[in-house]
Amino acid sequence: MKEKENKGITLIALVITIIVLLILAGVSIATLIGDNGLLTRASEAREETQRGEMEERVRLGYSEWQISKNVDNIPKSLDEILGKEFGSVVNNNDGTWILDGVEVSINEETGKIVVGDITNQVGQTGEKIIEEVQENYVVGNTIVKDENGNEIVVPDGFKVTNDTKKVHEGIVIEDRDENQFVWIPVGEVSDGTNTYQINLSRYTFSTDGTPTDVGNSVINSFFQEETISTGLGYGNTIAKDIEKFIESAKTNKGYYIGRYEASDSLATLNRTSSSSKTNPIEVKKDGFVYNHITQPQAAELSRDMYTNNNFESDLMNSYAWDTAIVFIQTFGQSNYSRQTRLSSSLSKTGMVVDEQLHINDMAGNIFEWTTETHSYSARPNVNRGGYYVSSSINTAYRNNDSLSISYIGPYIGYRTLLYVTL
Repeated sequence: MKEKENKGITLIALVITIIVLLILAGVSIATLIGDNGLLTRASEAREETQRGEMEERVRLGYSEWQISKNVDNIPKSLDEILGKEFGSVVNNNDGTWILDGVEVSINEETGKIVVGDITNQVGQTGEKIIEEVQENYVVGNTIVKDENGNEIVVPDGFKVTNDTKKVHEGIVIEDRDENQFVWIPVGEVSDGTNTYQINLSRYTFSTDGTPTDVGNSVINSFFQEETISTGLGYGNTIAKDIEKFIESAKTNKGYYIGRYEASDSLATLNRTSSSSKTNPIEVKKDGFVYNHITQPQAAELSRDMYTNNNFESDLMNSYAWDTAIVFIQTFGQSNYSRQTRLSSSLSKTGMVVDEQLHINDMAGNIFEWTTETHSYSARPNVNRGGYYVSSSINTAYRNNDSLSISYIGPYIGYRTLLYVTL
């Protein structure tokens, strides 16, 4: 009897078929993603196009800078011009810039421009831990968390110092010029054991330090709410954009204030009434305080301290001042609003023994201009804090006498505020 023919595939044939398919698959994959594959070449072409586009943007900025040097009475800086083209501009002061996270070298004499690895962007905005930004300056506003889960936003071009890694102890940030600012948290803040609520607002403080949230109310019949002060027109400088500051502080869970009062970066002696009113400012220890300056001049210098699309600088407003006191009283000295400091002479920044959570001299040294407005139209300026010759004026003090917009004197300086625009 004839056996039935077996038409099924043999095991050997199956193995050979699988091997052939694997070889074909390997060839196809190599063609797509190998060192010279289609996807690799497409990616390289895309990167080269992006690099060329970025080089052209830099070249346009460089050309505008050259024209400005030749035709403008006050030439624009290259950083300022690049800031119009790129959201993030960090000058490394060595012939290289970080533009939107990409390193670019610019020879200012020859105009030669070299764009680095377009894919190797430094410090991209994202969530990190404190240790990651204590050694390296971030590029782009960068969210970091402390060990208790509190978030802060480190602004573009800054790093966290080694003073502390905990928000409730006063996180300090520093730029490449060593200017320092302290994070004032807004919202829920944990110290690792308990959680506290810090509301951004304007406050009054009782004799035992208890804060009362007064929000936008007029305080003591004199001190106007800052959200309507634009309509008063008294000549003092109001906050650059108080609504934007409030939104930023609440959305980003905090803001920064100068660790120290502003100092004159060019001063070698205590300032006098004839000292320059336009010298660049610093926020550093042991600087000569930037007194003998009007409130509008202090506001202008604070705003011009930085030109960066990722954050704003401004003169301290009443929300920033009062909420900072609440922060200090929550985690530092419980009655700091009533603190006073008496010193024998005018001191440099950070020299009076008045440091709370790494914030210096809100209770002492000199009064500080703010953007709050007094209702007396001839003397609308409001200054805050204590000063070195008085043992009775405290941190929460609002000057009832008020001062004119042209007033300058040895007893009043100012402090700069930062808030991010992420």
